[in-house]
Amino acid sequence: MKIGIDLDDTLTDIQDDLLKLAFKYDKTLRGKGIVNFDKALLGEKFDWSSEERDYFLKNYRLEVVKKARLRINALETLNELKRRGYEIVIITARSDKYYSNPYQISYDYLVQKKIPFDKLIVNSLDKRKVCEEENISYFIDDNLANCLNVATLNIKVFCLDIGLYKSISSEVIKISDLKELLEYIR
Repeated sequence: MKIGIDLDDTLTDIQDDLLKLAFKYDKTLRGKGIVNFDKALLGEKFDWSSEERDYFLKNYRLEVVKKARLRINALETLNELKRRGYEIVIITARSDKYYSNPYQISYDYLVQKKIPFDKLIVNSLDKRKVCEEENISYFIDDNLANCLNVATLNIKVFCLDIGLYKSISSEVIKISDLKELLEYIR
């Protein structure tokens, strides 16, 4: 069986560091700070134009991604899943649009952090399609839209709660720690 898991803000914890840089960047624009507190995505939170958002992601995000902290229990959980015989497929939206070589950047990070994985897929803007093509049995992401989209495939889907969503659909299992996966995945 295969487990598909997102990288940024699922296996790693980049939200706080990215937010600090976003405030710094926003000061160079208008200096309003967060104007849409109920939005999940940075560009929407700060009410940036798509060009401003793209500039931020292309010029600031790499700094955070390269030094990202692993989430608590991420390594232990993935090691246990490997021990149980699961294939681990890292599915990330890191793309050529924002990174010069998203595969190499992601691969080097995973190896450096000793994260067990069988396959790495980058440029995955449609995670539903990737899960279907890869025959994924379980999917974990921090983005509710991705989770709901994948859930239409009748795959068991988990949304890691990083404080972005007040409620989560019944089609998706909300978890607050990756270790909780071990209770659901036997």
